[in-house]
Amino acid sequence: MARPKQNFKIAIPESWDEITLEKFIQIQTLYQEENKPTIKEIISVLSNIPLNELNQYPAIIIEKIADKIDYLKDNISNEILNYIDIDGERYTINHMEELKFGEYVDVQTVLDSDKNNFPAILGILCRKEGEIYNDDFIALELNKRIEMFAHQPITKIYPMIGFFLNLYLLSPNNIQLFSEKLKDHTNHILTVTEDSVRSGTGLKRFMNSPMKKLKKLRKQLNSI
Repeated sequence: MARPKQNFKIAIPESWDEITLEKFIQIQTLYQEENKPTIKEIISVLSNIPLNELNQYPAIIIEKIADKIDYLKDNISNEILNYIDIDGERYTINHMEELKFGEYVDVQTVLDSDKNNFPAILGILCRKEGEIYNDDFIALELNKRIEMFAHQPITKIYPMIGFFLNLYLLSPNNIQLFSEKLKDHTNHILTVTEDSVRSGTGLKRFMNSPMKKLKKLRKQLNSI
């Protein structure tokens, strides 16, 4: 008796525009593990299908899905911006002022806990005009803001990640305030980026920095 035909329906992002910051971080976390992730592990993250379930899928289905996510090898964005527009509101990282001590402490606390937690970092640093990062903001707005950033398309968030890496951490106005620990965190981000670019597969352009640009950033950081 013939085996009943199965229908394999997998909802998976088909462009960078469909991948949220939260999902992007999940994928990048795979690349920080000791062994390079398999295509099935990447598909599992993108599709929310457990790996043990994917292992039961026919190889031809996995191959077709792999073809659909070939865009992961492409650049996300070449822009570096200190703002993002969401639902008619503009949220800005203000590079015209020095980093406030409270912001510095809370960003470092986030980095100590999870070096990839960009939603929380942006929640702390990126605000509407006139908003002040104080106890009221932390109690009433911060969690909602973190959630908002986590669910934005990576294509909208990516330019601000570049801004955070290229300008904010390395700003002459802020560098006296940063401890060696925060400098180590920045080194970690650069190392992961370089490793991803060298890997030649998957997230080939994490933080979208060509190796030449990464070497320049590394040189700047080492001169601090």
